[in-house]
Amino acid sequence: MDDLVDLDASGNPAQRRSNGWYVQAERTMLNWNSGDMAAFIRYSKTDGDSTPIKHVSSIGTRIRGIIPARDDDFLGISYTRSTISDKWRTAQAMSGVLTADSESAIEITYRAPATKWLAIQPIYQQIKSPGAVIGVPNATLLGVKFELAI
Repeated sequence: MDDLVDLDASGNPAQRRSNGWYVQAERTMLNWNSGDMAAFIRYSKTDGDSTPIKHVSSIGTRIRGIIPARDDDFLGISYTRSTISDKWRTAQAMSGVLTADSESAIEITYRAPATKWLAIQPIYQQIKSPGAVIGVPNATLLGVKFELAI
């Protein structure tokens, strides 16, 4: 991958192997007759040489069966914070773009199987510092995911 800042002897972006890893833990916290609640944490890290993101931390919960007779529905709520790599911030500054050191998001989603072959999942996200670009207003995203099992 092209390095975000460093150049080789010919003036071309230095070539880097993009490295990274992540770890995730999830645990069921509560159980009841027709559902349960699980909590999760996730952390990922990259070298930051060829990617804009240096590391990401997430925390959230997944609740199943909160509506009676809808045992397969899931409500998900999470918070994610992405820290921007120093090289990405340097590359953006060289282009005249001022960047923040992070971007964060809150997400709420609800997955509801409508039939045996169709599930509908509306998604709401509130993003602070989208793209980690200073001056860009916070963003609200609404979406719907359709799952087909054929």
